[in-house]
Amino acid sequence: MKAWFSIFSAWIFVRMNNLEVIQLEVSRRKEKGNSEMMEYEAVQLWRNIQKAKRFFLVRIACLEESLAFIFLAGKKVRTVNWCLGIKLSPFFSH
Repeated sequence: MKAWFSIFSAWIFVRMNNLEVIQLEVSRRKEKGNSEMMEYEAVQLWRNIQKAKRFFLVRIACLEESLAFIFLAGKKVRTVNWCLGIKLSPFFSH
């Protein structure tokens, strides 16, 4: 249920804010964390997100997934790195 709520929150947050605001929120949550997340914890959170994603009638893209992951990690007071990749020639972002 926590994963579903995190996905829903991320979906709403992405639609109501621009990338700068999203980045500020991610930075704020990272500052609150007290330790980095272990790999096994990250794998379990990611699986929970993938399972919860099945119950949405709308497409949940990678931005919403990664933001939901950040939200869930924040609930466990853990930090994770959030990276955006951009290739300039030819332009491609992901």
